[in-house]
Amino acid sequence: MTAAAFAAGALAAGALAACSFDGRGVPTTAGATDAPIAPDIDAPAITATDAAVDATLDADLCPAGYVTIPGAPSRYRVGTIIRNWLDAEKDCEHDGFAHLAILDSDSERDAVRGAVQGERWLGVTDIVKEDEFLKVTGGAATYLPWLGGEPNNQFNEDCVELKAGGFNDEGCGALQGYVCECDGLPSIEGTYTVE
Repeated sequence: MTAAAFAAGALAAGALAACSFDGRGVPTTAGATDAPIAPDIDAPAITATDAAVDATLDADLCPAGYVTIPGAPSRYRVGTIIRNWLDAEKDCEHDGFAHLAILDSDSERDAVRGAVQGERWLGVTDIVKEDEFLKVTGGAATYLPWLGGEPNNQFNEDCVELKAGGFNDEGCGALQGYVCECDGLPSIEGTYTVE
């Protein structure tokens, strides 16, 4: 955390300590009950400040080795050792708030594809339930630009890879490269493990 972000947090904590709250968590004025404190700061200034603090905190979450890719919204790291899908995901998670990359748009796909060569594991799988592709951060994967004829589950293929022109389902035990994404979202193990 930067010194500026720490100072902003300390200032907010001090201000909060001087406040009182009603049973619903609404701030009240000293000695009054159920009388919310009227804001004396305009909302756009608060929003701009929040966005600046969020950007600083997001940048601090990503360890060394994660870089921005023009046209992509997060920071990324290319795995240097070929791994199976699960080992690749665990390697990304080891970095903190990182996971196998989840590409959510054509522009992000094209930016990442332009920065790497060969097939790369992505953070999407249907290992829990066939044909129900989930993101490792939770929820259904809604951006799935499949290559023609994919997904075909030809050899029990439950993990998604980025190939030259789009996505392909591949057997999770295959060894290949991968891309990690640091975006502040943790992985949710239940989206990619079968109990």
